Amino acid sequence: MHSTINPKNNTIPEESRRASPRRRILYPTLPAILGEDALSAIATLESEERTFATHLTKSRSQYLHALYLKAVTTLGHSHFQPRDLPRLFRNRIAEQLDVEADLARLLTIDRGEKSHIVTAVRDFLGLSPVTQEQAAAVEAWLQADLATKDSDLAILITAAIERFRENRVEIPPWDTLQSLAYHAQQQATESAFTRLGEGLTPEVGERLDALLTSSAGKTPFDFLKNPVPQATPNTVATELLRIEHLRSFLPERTPWKTITRHQLEQFSEMARRYTASELAQLSEIRRRALLISFLVDRHAYLLDAIADMVIRVWDNTKLHATDYANIRQQAQAAAYESHQDTLAGILAIISKSRNPEELWQGVQQYKTRQEYHNIWAGLKQVESRSASYLGKIEDHYPALRRFLPDWYRLIPLGSTTTDDTISKAQAFAREHATATQTSLPVKGCPTAFLAPPWEGKAVKRYTRSSQIVRIMKVPYELGLLDPYLTEHRYQVVLFYGL
Repeated sequence: MHSTINPKNNTIPEESRRASPRRRILYPTLPAILGEDALSAIATLESEERTFATHLTKSRSQYLHALYLKAVTTLGHSHFQPRDLPRLFRNRIAEQLDVEADLARLLTIDRGEKSHIVTAVRDFLGLSPVTQEQAAAVEAWLQADLATKDSDLAILITAAIERFRENRVEIPPWDTLQSLAYHAQQQATESAFTRLGEGLTPEVGERLDALLTSSAGKTPFDFLKNPVPQATPNTVATELLRIEHLRSFLPERTPWKTITRHQLEQFSEMARRYTASELAQLSEIRRRALLISFLVDRHAYLLDAIADMVIRVWDNTKLHATDYANIRQQAQAAAYESHQDTLAGILAIISKSRNPEELWQGVQQYKTRQEYHNIWAGLKQVESRSASYLGKIEDHYPALRRFLPDWYRLIPLGSTTTDDTISKAQAFAREHATATQTSLPVKGCPTAFLAPPWEGKAVKRYTRSSQIVRIMKVPYELGLLDPYLTEHRYQVVLFYGL
């Protein structure tokens, strides 16, 4: 039985037309081997179905009508010959009708007989043959929704099959389904190109075309495609400048919301695979649509990469500081251990002395003044673990300063909670990012986010009133980095709606 619509096979790529494995997987067919439960579920004739078949006089007609009725009920289409159905299925139908067993060996029937049988089956099931209008409606449905969100033909074909089932329309042949899904995909893509390209002003279009203009043998497009390097303070600073360079090509508002996120990523990937010279040869609308998609998607990617790089730099800084603090702690323990005998001797003198004069004489005779001085000087040089850790982190501050001003300027934060203290603190640090400042203005400076030990190092207060009198810049900025890189309570504000 042939469909009433003509597949547009001539527009489908050759590799898609040859995709017989895909057809075997996607197009409804009965498995070659059926278990007893599955066989009973799909091959058992109900009373009405048995009546439909047995009202015919000839056993051949009864068998074929029942065979096609149960197969079409399961598959949703009649594009098969008896040989395409499992032998067990054919045998079960013949057994239930108590007809000649040889009928189950019937493998093919001619076009006329099949047409008559299928027409009767459709009428019984309330299934209509697919028409050009119904196929066009399913294609338009795919184009308006699913084809904008997914480019996999297999997914589109599966959705089309389910749509025909829901509408009680017979599933068309495989070539028609494939053509329908392919055209829905292509039309959705071309429509997105048109909407995106036409939404760009001539000024923005010229700015995008400037991406393809070479300077010293390399275009800005090539520069923006460069992979993200390993995380170091220098590379973070470089990547921040790359983000700033990218933004210079973006308009204040982009029309990317006229397409789906999937299409944006799809167009971005297409642009990435082109060279600058190849992009320049495309039509204006297509070229500019690909470029704006690449920029918007690349911008989001670089923001994520920058955030990850800064977290890695900060984690590495803390790791170095932790290792240093552990070493200093070991040195402190060794220093106290080396003077344990001195401490024990002094405690023994104290416990045995009967008066202050005897105590004084005992201490004076136990060690010389110079020996006591050397012990005290050595102990003073051993920092606590906390002081060693914080001091080592502050040693890294000059390296962090290579990117911190641009980080404040180019990567604003948005709070993921109702507390926006950190985002306000970052804005304050951006306003006072000059390298010459060693302290920050007290007025208007957010400090509530600072946790120990940074709060104690950054904020100096009057002892009695606890009023803030000075804010040290270095520990303040380090204390600002720590919470949103460690606790992840804040996120980078993504530009252009991403």
